Amino acid sequence: MTCNVRRRLMITPWVCCSLMLVSGAIAAQEQSDGVRADRLATTVGQPITLSLALSDGATWAEANVGQFIVRQSGEQRTIETDTAASQEIALTFERPGYALVAVGVGPASQKGFRDSWQRTTHCSKFIVRVSDGSRKTTPPGTGLTAKVGGKVEIVPLMDPTQMSIGDDLPVRCYFEGDKLVGQAVTAIAPDGTSQSGNTDAVAATHFRMTQAGRWTVRFEREVEGVTYTAELIFEVPAPVAAGELRQKGDES
Repeated sequence: MTCNVRRRLMITPWVCCSLMLVSGAIAAQEQSDGVRADRLATTVGQPITLSLALSDGATWAEANVGQFIVRQSGEQRTIETDTAASQEIALTFERPGYALVAVGVGPASQKGFRDSWQRTTHCSKFIVRVSDGSRKTTPPGTGLTAKVGGKVEIVPLMDPTQMSIGDDLPVRCYFEGDKLVGQAVTAIAPDGTSQSGNTDAVAATHFRMTQAGRWTVRFEREVEGVTYTAELIFEVPAPVAAGELRQKGDES
């Protein structure tokens, strides 16, 4: 059962959040800890839900949320979660275009320090397609291939929203801003199959996009007994039929 909570976290001209209670199970493609998105495509004014799942059971208000930003159309906003007494947030976009949502979270015991962002253990980046509901094409994203400065991070070296089936997506891995050479990385396809690789001398590796749908690129790194997890979650568009291409051309 899902019920809406009465208050909003933040309102800006183009993105806002409301709170909801936890509902449903985490998708099989995703691991148990971290942040999860119920979908990666929406329309202006229709929310996506971000669920927080940490081993200590912390709510958004209790957890160490060291980073929570939304980057869209050349602008970046920080989302505050200190009043979020639940484990779900409904994030609403007020303009069309691809958006990058980056969230770094960690245990509640690490909240409230000056360097709380350095104490995060799970850093997830979601690329969300926001349409205006009236046209077939979505404005291209900006800043999707730029670093967000998380504790641990995966950066796509090409725009994932422009990938087609059969294309290779190169990514680079970072820990505390430094490139990770020889890091093991996994890409999980929509059907649950996976590819694995290690980063090269410039901290990059690449994966073949074999299917349309949601992909998760992930790596884990253990430092002094703490496991840090980075994720990049996005969708590869389904192939467009010739008739739809002609229709898009007529509408543009």
